[in-house]
Amino acid sequence: MIFDHLNYCLNLSLPGIPTDRKWWIACSGGGDSVGLVYLIREINPSGLGGLLYFNHAQRTQSEIEQDINTVSKISGDLNIEMQIGKWENPVPQASEDQMRSARYDYFQKFINSKKIYLLTGHNLDDQVETFFINLTRGAGLKGLSGISFYKQPGIYRPLLNITRTEIREYLQEKEIGYNEDHTNYSTKFKRNLIRSELVPKIKELSTADFYSLIKRTFDLLKQDLEILENYQEQALNKVATEDSEGYTIDLKKFMQLPPSLHRRILRLASFKSGVGFLSHLQTQRLLELTYNQAGSKLNCGKIYAFRHNNILYIRSARRM
Repeated sequence: MIFDHLNYCLNLSLPGIPTDRKWWIACSGGGDSVGLVYLIREINPSGLGGLLYFNHAQRTQSEIEQDINTVSKISGDLNIEMQIGKWENPVPQASEDQMRSARYDYFQKFINSKKIYLLTGHNLDDQVETFFINLTRGAGLKGLSGISFYKQPGIYRPLLNITRTEIREYLQEKEIGYNEDHTNYSTKFKRNLIRSELVPKIKELSTADFYSLIKRTFDLLKQDLEILENYQEQALNKVATEDSEGYTIDLKKFMQLPPSLHRRILRLASFKSGVGFLSHLQTQRLLELTYNQAGSKLNCGKIYAFRHNNILYIRSARRM
């Protein structure tokens, strides 16, 4: 019964993953990623190419070896490849953000070298936890709309509509073993604190099925975000032009736009100029430069921008 439900949820996601390359799975040996391995094996066995384990070098050697042995056994049982990656210069007692950055940097290099697509075991509970983490950071609509199915070139998350409990029920039903990372219970990580204390309290307040409500919320937020992103793209094209160095914005036209769009237009122009994602502080300083009638310049970190009369020039600092 549980497999039928998971199969239905997965089949809503899998058509969005291209099939011109093999699918590899980022597998830690934990329940979420192990569940994803066996679900994909049942649904699309010919597409499954291998397992990728990444060592953050944050746990004891025996725990790491246990994870690797679990992943290795799965790859042997299923007769698929296995690759072990590691953080070359690990930070002692690294934060979640530092570990995530190291992990995805390696993932991207691996995807490019192997010419594969990589699937991760992020699920609906991860969606909920990320929502509250971003809420505590003062995130906007994009940060509150949940984890995206497609993260960056070649990475997909097909389990986002499936709960952690459902995955565990499937593993139990199929008598599939997995490892439990003890750091998942350490409340020194904000995510674990939200998982173990905040979310259970929120569930108690729900007047209907909590996960149905949260899925509906994420769907609505994503729809609104899609409309807004399409509109801001059109607005940028009306007030700015692209050149070989970045973007040039006509501030007379820019100031005619609704103020609620100003921050989004500047961030989008910066991203398209090769700057990448701007922090809240960088965006605020760029906004202040835009509103400064006297004209000035901004050179903070990865962005270089300057204003001359009613023209704003946005450049990547790496190009200067």
